[in-house]
Amino acid sequence: RAAPQRCERRSRCQSVPSGTMTHVAGASPEPSDSPAPLSIAVPPNGGAKSSGKLPLRVKFVLGLGESVQGMYITIAGYYLNSFFLETACIDPVLVGVMQATSGLFDAINDPIIGGLSDRTRTRWGRRRPWLLFGAPVLAAAYFGLWNALPPSAPQGVKFAYSLAMYSGVSMGVTSIQVQVGALVPELTDDYDERTIVSAWRVGMMAVLGLCAAVVHNFIVSSQPVGREARGYRVSGAVVAIVMLLTAWTTFLGIKEKFQPKQESKESIGCLRGLQTLLRNRAYVCVTGAYLCGPTAVVLVQSNLFMMCKYVIGDASVINKCIPCVQIAGLLCLPLWVLLGKKLDKRAVYMVSGSILMVAMGCVFFITTETEAIVLSCMAGASLSTPYMIPYSMLPDVIDEDELRTGKRREGLFVGFFTIMLKLSVTISLTLANVMLKTFGYVAPVASCGASAQETDEAGEQTEMALLCIRLLCSFVPASFVLFAMILVWAFPITRQRQRAMATIAAEARKHRCALSDEGMDATVSIDSPRSMPALAAFLSEAVVDETDVVSEMIRSFAAPITEEDPREEFEAIPDATKHVSPATTSRSEDACPAHESFDTQRDVLVVASEVPEAEV
Repeated sequence: RAAPQRCERRSRCQSVPSGTMTHVAGASPEPSDSPAPLSIAVPPNGGAKSSGKLPLRVKFVLGLGESVQGMYITIAGYYLNSFFLETACIDPVLVGVMQATSGLFDAINDPIIGGLSDRTRTRWGRRRPWLLFGAPVLAAAYFGLWNALPPSAPQGVKFAYSLAMYSGVSMGVTSIQVQVGALVPELTDDYDERTIVSAWRVGMMAVLGLCAAVVHNFIVSSQPVGREARGYRVSGAVVAIVMLLTAWTTFLGIKEKFQPKQESKESIGCLRGLQTLLRNRAYVCVTGAYLCGPTAVVLVQSNLFMMCKYVIGDASVINKCIPCVQIAGLLCLPLWVLLGKKLDKRAVYMVSGSILMVAMGCVFFITTETEAIVLSCMAGASLSTPYMIPYSMLPDVIDEDELRTGKRREGLFVGFFTIMLKLSVTISLTLANVMLKTFGYVAPVASCGASAQETDEAGEQTEMALLCIRLLCSFVPASFVLFAMILVWAFPITRQRQRAMATIAAEARKHRCALSDEGMDATVSIDSPRSMPALAAFLSEAVVDETDVVSEMIRSFAAPITEEDPREEFEAIPDATKHVSPATTSRSEDACPAHESFDTQRDVLVVASEVPEAEV
């Protein structure tokens, strides 16, 4: 690419040369394998100032937004299943059906909210209105979820009511969670900073989730035996108010950077957008890991209460296990962040996943309170990485998608991403309830009126039911952790590749801003690397591996930037490899860089078609 020295808007849309498109055709010298450090981002005016590091206030506010989901996930993970079974007195099979139905609802609801968020245009931005109006929906549904109907109510009525409240909570959590996740790749494009922000999100989620769980447990346990329903109702009201205020604080504390002129104006249909998303290998890996890892965690969470009550013989042990898990996770969180800076995100997941898998496997053999506390600390030390690492990987995937489409589709990507977390809850609770029913679990006599003949003794379970509870807290979740580790290891985006992609994407956004300022159509951006449709057509004819060509484009465009005149760099290219379209030779030298650069999207095909296939 070549950029002229004169431009009346030089202070706003100066184009940075980083090599020519003839590199793709193999006509240039060996490209640099060490891209320049990333320091490019696009402020609203289309300048070139970096958005690498984020202020502490922004990280804290993003963590607050994440804690809304954390409060719900922590309380629901530890207590919701037992609430459905032993307080709301819903049949385990119906609880499993409820979870499956809610999962299907999430599969439709989350991408819709994410896509609508990408298309939202208000004076508050794209994401913040959803924080403002989604919070009341979540608060109302959460309060209703913990209001159990009388035990004498028909099972069908209990099922319908709980399903309605459960779906409302899911919609409210999505309205907030999608926006928080979509803001991260918009606010920073630094590889390590995204890991730090993810650590803040996970840390705040753990802290406030722990506080919410402690408050919930205190309120419920303070009620006399047989009056637990009242405690659940009061706890639901308190936590709902906290969620509402937390979401609104995030709304007030965030300022968005996105400007519509930064992305291509070309429309991407729903079908095509879904195809590009599902065919993205990196996205499949990160979403799969985000499904398997949290599924393992929720399996342990949702059955730990029954493990303490029936296997260890003391339900109060859970009040010691939960703080041990959360505190160990918080103490080890900086360690994983530091290790991520020294190594790679994949390496961090491999180390922590191995520790977590061993700890979960050992749960099968515990019989005492001391053993439970020790394993809780061991598992808690690695419990943050199944959330933190996928969180930090997702923005890298969004950068890659922008190179291919020219669009910022954070909402759609995060919408499908959040399905995985909700689906993990659905899978774990459905699997747990079906297995408990199959192995002969019986609800306690005191809470749901089961006959004494259904159990050997009130409050006890059969040997098969105890075996089922042990498996659900040990080997079953450990297998999900193993699957997650395999998917993370297959994740293709490294630190160097992400820096290169972020540099190219920032240049493309800056150039589209320049075109927009000049009144040109950003869909024909001549300096933008968004030439993938045409490149794909060429590749289909030449039968060349697209991955190799795209990698070559990234290495070429991410070459170290120099202060030399770009015209001299272009003149140094051999005549046989030069090709300037006739349309660009007649342009005025006084035009903006967006007008004078030669046609990249056209020239890459012309030059590449003149090179033997093997050399390409």
